[in-house]
Amino acid sequence: MAIIAGQTAAGTTKTVLVDDDGKVYTVSGAVSSSTGLEIGSVTTVPTNTITTVLNFTNASTALNCNMIYATGTANAEWFVYINDVLKISQRTTAADIKLQIPMNGFILNNTDNIKVKVKHYRPATQDFDCSLGYTR
Repeated sequence: MAIIAGQTAAGTTKTVLVDDDGKVYTVSGAVSSSTGLEIGSVTTVPTNTITTVLNFTNASTALNCNMIYATGTANAEWFVYINDVLKISQRTTAADIKLQIPMNGFILNNTDNIKVKVKHYRPATQDFDCSLGYTR
């Protein structure tokens, strides 16, 4: 189980709990202003279609990206783009549909953009969630 807490760029306080089954829950609570959280969610993603789940542009001082948590209703390929350049590609399996991508303090400067995209191969549409935790 993982808990991520922070403020979005818009100043909204968000806390996310990712349980052992990969289910993402959003709750509220007080957090430090030095931590941040961006959350993305898409539903009815068609098969074999790369779809953006999270799209965040830093409009502030430099941020240290800590971790990306991703999950969905099916196994999938996950892609992380920084300023539209593919930097990370990882895959979940049917046995474990949740994914943690350590960002190791990657610095996202002012106006830099991070996108997390997903692609699955199941015959039916699927739903996916993603969150990015960062510190200032």
